[in-house]
Amino acid sequence: MDFESFNSWDEGMEAIRNRKKKCDARTFTFQENLVKGDCFATDPGLGFLIFGEIAEEPTDGFAFGKCYSVAVPDGEWGDIHISVTVPISREEFELVRSRGWTESADIMIGALQRAQRAELGNASEN
Repeated sequence: MDFESFNSWDEGMEAIRNRKKKCDARTFTFQENLVKGDCFATDPGLGFLIFGEIAEEPTDGFAFGKCYSVAVPDGEWGDIHISVTVPISREEFELVRSRGWTESADIMIGALQRAQRAELGNASEN
């Protein structure tokens, strides 16, 4: 994990705004369509996947909910930018939960393939 320091509050807030703009720019329609109650997966690059349930309607590109992984099997509340999420079904979420949040590559691959097909369909409509 990288840490960054700033010389002022304003400098730090500007860095946050710039990073959010970049995340917003890489958000796909299938991610924008996430709603309260949906499930998702994300790969933080730590050697394991994180799975989440959205507890509140996403706002301004962020979803609040509870996330689970092999590192935090009981879950942790927080928010996540939707640009790094891949929607998964409730059935897939429960399957991964039953596996102790492991052996999940097949779920992520299937979800990515569905998301790609959905986005290609959206692109052809435009």
